[in-house]
Amino acid sequence: DAGGIGFDRTGTGSNAVAQYAPPIAQCLADLKCVPDKYLLWFHHLPWNYRMRDGSTLWASLVNQYDRGVGQVEANRLGWTELRSYVDPQRFAAVDRDLVSQLWQAWWWRDASIAYWQSLSKLELPPGHSPPAHPLSWYQAIHFGHVPGFLAPRIDRRTLCVAGRGGTSCAL
Repeated sequence: DAGGIGFDRTGTGSNAVAQYAPPIAQCLADLKCVPDKYLLWFHHLPWNYRMRDGSTLWASLVNQYDRGVGQVEANRLGWTELRSYVDPQRFAAVDRDLVSQLWQAWWWRDASIAYWQSLSKLELPPGHSPPAHPLSWYQAIHFGHVPGFLAPRIDRRTLCVAGRGGTSCAL
């Protein structure tokens, strides 16, 4: 919502922390104790909440999406360094999957940031690129029905034109 993000599962909210052993419940309910990875699971916080590292919650969220894309890019780079140790067919198959994963990481990052930004009404932190498209573009993506798997129908050329996809756009 415009006021923040997360769900209050402490005693002032749903009190879901009561189902944990008392010392754990006490920690989860305490902003100074709860691990960052559980922060928004147990607390609803304003977008400008200061994280332990000094950044705002909004900046931390955007940074997390960018780190996700960076990890996929690093995975692909690591894979390319193994080319001489893997047969060409297997290398190409895995590389195709990693390229697909990179495109999906970019659209997930961009769609997520566009969505959260539509709620928070905040500018992106300095150094972070804006989503390639408006939120309505991502909302219009059609997911075909494949049991057990959802794959967006996004033309990779669209991502490449938008500056997404890195070296995979040269393919």
